[in-house]
Amino acid sequence: MKRSFGIGSICVLVATLAASAPLPVTADAPEVVIGSILPLTGGLATTGQNLKIAQELARDLINGHVSYPVTMVGRSGLPRLGHARIKLVFADSQGNPSQAKTVAEQLVTQEHVVALVGTYASATTATASQVAEQYGIPFLNPDSSSPTLTERGFKTFFRTTPHDGTFSENLLQFVTDLAKQDKNVKVKRVAIVNENTLFGTGAADTEDAAAKRRNYEVALRMPYAANASEVQSEVQKIKSAGVDVIFQSSYLNDALLFMKTYKQQGVSPQAIIAQDAGFIDPGFVKNLGKDANFAFTRDTFSLNI
Repeated sequence: MKRSFGIGSICVLVATLAASAPLPVTADAPEVVIGSILPLTGGLATTGQNLKIAQELARDLINGHVSYPVTMVGRSGLPRLGHARIKLVFADSQGNPSQAKTVAEQLVTQEHVVALVGTYASATTATASQVAEQYGIPFLNPDSSSPTLTERGFKTFFRTTPHDGTFSENLLQFVTDLAKQDKNVKVKRVAIVNENTLFGTGAADTEDAAAKRRNYEVALRMPYAANASEVQSEVQKIKSAGVDVIFQSSYLNDALLFMKTYKQQGVSPQAIIAQDAGFIDPGFVKNLGKDANFAFTRDTFSLNI
């Protein structure tokens, strides 16, 4: 899913650029240079590397190096810009907000990119997009879902995914609909578990509000330190709360850690319902095997692909 979404995001970005008058392409400038900021090292590196592969494929599709029937794919570059080719320049955020801001500045001032795309994590997207706004260039965000990102009044920030307010409402609607259809589904008490960066905190806040609107009891809110090395005490509190459903927002390493600890401590709610991130990463099933079963998660997708 992330690879497909990465492809679509680059295609959307270049279609926007191709329609923009301020980007003439001449014989002296045969390339449109786009900067991509991703977590290529650190705790989110597995996801970052997968997104990099997706963006490289999108570049090759647009430039005509690969044939595949995807909307907005060119046969030989960008026809409306003199068949200019896309050049991607990657930079490593390391999953760190200050580093993301630094490399965004470097991409604009040293690599002279005409647009930025990224950065996966909401916290790093928040800082990197400030640089794009400062220099007045487009910043396309395909997958950061914190509602606050589009509440800043920025003129150059564009997001192609819904935010967590929409996702959380969908998740609670899902639970409510299941309970209406199946008498064995009885959900009254829920726990909200989240990593404590911008992504997890925003998701937890919207889940809390959506649960209360539907008269579910939020028996426990459990924020935890991102990249925690162990979560025994957190899981013990979740177990003691005796909840019917766990709503969880975690990146890959944290999601794996919680799932393994749930099994160790015998935590068995009716459902674990996740805000994608680590739960849709290919590494989730690869590392957990059958223990990955019975976890629900939302994700974005394109019916056209």
